[in-house]
Amino acid sequence: MDSTARDRALRAYVYAGLLAPLLVAAAAIAVQLVVIPDVPDPVAVHWSVGGPDGFGPAWSYPLMTALVGFLLPALLALSALPSVRRGDSGPTFTLLAATSLGLSVLMSALATALLVSQCGLDDAADAPGAGWLVGLAFAAGIAAAGIAWIALPTLPYVRTQHELPAVTLAAGERVVWMRTAGMRGGLVVLLGGVAVALGLAGVWMLVAGDPAAGGIMLGAGILIGALAAMTTTFAVTADDRGLRVRAAAGWPTFEVPLDDMESVTAIEVSGLGQFGGYGLRSVPGAFGVILRAGEAIEVTRSSGRRFVVTVDDAATGAAVLEALVAQSSER
Repeated sequence: MDSTARDRALRAYVYAGLLAPLLVAAAAIAVQLVVIPDVPDPVAVHWSVGGPDGFGPAWSYPLMTALVGFLLPALLALSALPSVRRGDSGPTFTLLAATSLGLSVLMSALATALLVSQCGLDDAADAPGAGWLVGLAFAAGIAAAGIAWIALPTLPYVRTQHELPAVTLAAGERVVWMRTAGMRGGLVVLLGGVAVALGLAGVWMLVAGDPAAGGIMLGAGILIGALAAMTTTFAVTADDRGLRVRAAAGWPTFEVPLDDMESVTAIEVSGLGQFGGYGLRSVPGAFGVILRAGEAIEVTRSSGRRFVVTVDDAATGAAVLEALVAQSSER
């Protein structure tokens, strides 16, 4: 991708995913602050089929708009911004920007409409039904997301392949290449923190006498901790058995034997752009252990399906596998 196209894509992504949600939320908050003096205290903040059934302070509307109408969409867009700045491309980035704008429009429109509908009332319990307002807000959010999806530039994925070093093996010569592949430390710490927090909250609820909620929270903490242990760090080995990728927890393990390798190479991978995220990822034609963006070993199997693992020094690992395949075919 040339620099002009990359810069244009970056600007469009920032406009749709960050700047537009900021302007939408700011405009909604401004309207809400203007009408707050004309609404009852407290205001209706929740509706059921029969009408308002939850009440709270009027300032909860601008606060919720700021949090859900801008902060949450901004976090979605910012999660992919480094990849877009590098020049990565793919429909996932367009989807994130469109979702960010759609969510902002949905929440901003809904919160503003609900608050304005209570203007002039003495009692918030008399507020009109919210069903049609919810429908209009969802329609506005979907329309905004659709416009962003259509308007954002679609850039094709450009495959980057590394040159492999020369590795030659004599008959009977053995070689082993090993590396550890892991997610970035910040994400591992985040997952671990969430698991610990949920576990502690579950224990506290159990002690407080709420076994149902405590059990759910404790179970969720254990599950997230187990998933983190199984999907954040892997041992990658290339030897005469083929390519083996084994989780630090011992399971899962993925193997591609030498006789199932059609070709081996080293490529640059964008987790979001090519696989839609990180972890154990399956997309049409490929399965990947995608722990970060960057260099990866790519093995094309006899079936044509590709196996990809992100790991440092991928070019050397791929070269070793290529040499092992050649040695195996000469036997």
